[in-house]
Amino acid sequence: MPPTGYQVGGVNVLVGLIVGIIQLLLVAAFLLAFIFLFLWGLKWIVSQGDKQAVAGAKGTITYAIIGLVLALLSFLILWVFSAFFNIDLGVGIAKPVYTDPCNGQCKKGQTCVYLDSKGYYTCQ
Repeated sequence: MPPTGYQVGGVNVLVGLIVGIIQLLLVAAFLLAFIFLFLWGLKWIVSQGDKQAVAGAKGTITYAIIGLVLALLSFLILWVFSAFFNIDLGVGIAKPVYTDPCNGQCKKGQTCVYLDSKGYYTCQ
């Protein structure tokens, strides 16, 4: 049984899944672009002046740089969208949402206080 006040299933699960997929795709795009840049940079270095090998390496490096720029642009677009609509899309920009540890049980004029000696929250 989950703690009181936490919604389980439904939209939260779907949003969490979408955020996880977005994060995975962004990390994969960055990693692949850097791997291609590194490997085809080495290929260019060891080509020893072979014009065909140099041309192939240049083409692949160009596409890797284009992929890196597209990944950065997609991150920027998600960042702006996340900030504008205050939606957590896994790019670290949404504002934190305050959750009441007393679950709204405090009456008007009372505040929710943590009782450290007893280890729980109460209204005072």
